[in-house]
This record gives sequence, structure tokens and C-alpha cells, in this order.
Amino acid sequence: MVEYTHARKIMYTPFPFPHAQLSVCFTSILIIVIPLLIDHHIDDALWLGTILSFMAVSCLCGIHELSRELENPFRKPPNDIPICTLQAQFNEALITSYAGFHPDSYFEAEKHLPQLMSNDDKRRQQRRQQRRQ
Repeated sequence: MVEYTHARKIMYTPFPFPHAQLSVCFTSILIIVIPLLIDHHIDDALWLGTILSFMAVSCLCGIHELSRELENPFRKPPNDIPICTLQAQFNEALITSYAGFHPDSYFEAEKHLPQLMSNDDKRRQQRRQQRRQ
């Protein structure tokens, strides 16, 4: 119960909005400035400057997206697993199986598809019919 209380505190404590906005502004400025700084410091190898600036900007954008996700951990984005739906389907399957329904009892292949039956299946069917009589 203690962990639930801690998670609830995290969920209902908002992240400071000015801090989030400054983080967005800082990341936007760095996306423009970092390639220029790397280009200024690396004169000879253009490919090295391109790779370094791409990696630096990608890391900063990734950290920003991670912080946005951690800011609201209990939201419902479209790519989350639908746990409530899966649990409801599982509960329905449990109730159905507890009631005695089995999918194989609905369709008996021996009656409808005798040409697909093997010899063993035909013998079993004959034994069942003998037991019933």
C-alpha cells in the first residue's frame, strides 16, 4: 500500500511548468547552436562534424522526450498496452471456461468431416457409439 501511495504522489504532483518551458526553449536553441559550434571547431573533417552534431542533437532531443514521458507517467498514449481491455477479455474467458463451454464441443468434426478422419478416429467413434447403445 505504501508503494501505491508513493505512485499516487508522483501522479498528482505536477512538474513545474516554467521549468518545462525553459527546457523546451533550451533544447530548441541547442538544436541550432550545436551544429554551428561543432562546425567552427572542426575545420578539416566535415563528415566528423556532421556525425558529432547529429549525435549531440539526437541525444538532447532524446533526453527531452524522456523527460516529457517521465513528467506524466500514468497517461494513456496510443501506443500503450490496453491492460484494462486485456484483463476484461481474460476475465470473460475464465467465466466462459468455468461455465463448462469448450470450443471443441460446439463443432464435432466426426459428424461433419468423415473424409478427414483417420482410422483411429473412426475406431474411437465406433466405440463411442457402442457405449451409447
